[in-house]
Amino acid sequence: MVEGLGAPEGISDLYLARGEEVSILRPIMTGDIFVGIEIPGVESVSIPEVEEVDGDKQKLAMIVSHPCSMREGCKLRPKLQVIRVVKTAKVIELKGWKNNFDRLPLPNLHGSELNDYAVDPSDFYIALYDYRGRVNSGDLKLRGRVACLTEEGVSLLHQRMGHYDTRYPARLSDLTAACAPPFAEAELEQEWNEAFVETLSLSEDEQDEALAREGEEFERLLSDIRPIPSADGRKTVDRRLRDDLATANRSLNARRIFKKLLKARKEELTLARLSAELTAESEQSTHEDAGPHTGSSEQSVPN
Repeated sequence: MVEGLGAPEGISDLYLARGEEVSILRPIMTGDIFVGIEIPGVESVSIPEVEEVDGDKQKLAMIVSHPCSMREGCKLRPKLQVIRVVKTAKVIELKGWKNNFDRLPLPNLHGSELNDYAVDPSDFYIALYDYRGRVNSGDLKLRGRVACLTEEGVSLLHQRMGHYDTRYPARLSDLTAACAPPFAEAELEQEWNEAFVETLSLSEDEQDEALAREGEEFERLLSDIRPIPSADGRKTVDRRLRDDLATANRSLNARRIFKKLLKARKEELTLARLSAELTAESEQSTHEDAGPHTGSSEQSVPN
């Protein structure tokens, strides 16, 4: 039985973060929306309800590449697929999601202060499936990200995109299950970054360097092979934390292991910092002790 196109129960079900809620510590994911993005081969949107409000001037773009295929290890692939996001005068209420096949409605994109079911006409956007292209992943800057979708939001994005291309709506539960492992990794990587990347005292370049460094460390943590003894103890099975995280009956334990590894690295870095501070203090003390001394007696001058 065909399920039909889905819709969120409330507007907040679509968004993981909007506006100031968006953190640079979260890795780039499917459903992220960026400002100031030129899409090669995609012309300006000439739909009347968009032109009426000059809705294409921000050059917003949303990543639609599947989260399982947008990375090579910890790095984004050189090119990612995106679609144009525009402001429109044609508002679609939540009950209207069953139609309007060519677009994903994005009500209250910038976090309008209304209740969860009231669409703000001045803050209504759409993502257009027909305005699709590939961009350099390096053009997608973390500080230019204006919104992130939830897993449900990404499932709705892909269901509608698949339906637009094939006129067949995949089941939302299947789409959500297919995206669950990389979304779990993104959640843990953000937690990892929050623990080890300082955002207040570092410049933007230093923050980017720290994020790249910790991204590699997090990838190593997920990818390292761990020998696990079999039930009878006669042999071992090689497993990775990434595999356990993606396996339903092992994902909870994988999160426990992640917490232990995160705690252990915190302690390791704390000890290293204390050791460096003690070494610096010792060197400073030695330097001061070896400094010049002035005596109180004067040297006698012979007659």
